Amino acid sequence: MRSHTQIQPVESPGVWLGELVLHLHQIQSAVRVSAAALRRQNCELDDDIANVLQRSVADRLQDQIERLEGILDKLA
Repeated sequence: MRSHTQIQPVESPGVWLGELVLHLHQIQSAVRVSAAALRRQNCELDDDIANVLQRSVADRLQDQIERLEGILDKLA
């Protein structure tokens, strides 16, 4: 479900990127908690679904977070 929060203009690209990194960390945490909950349920397909979430979502988010943090370091 998509939030209908309006995005406000930011003062600088660095501020915007910092907020984006924070948001990606929050999404990544939600994915990891969901994957852990699925594994804990221990149903037949839950472990497979948890692996897909970890590899296809959380790991890709981490890649993007690291790229953005590298850009932020260069902007500082």
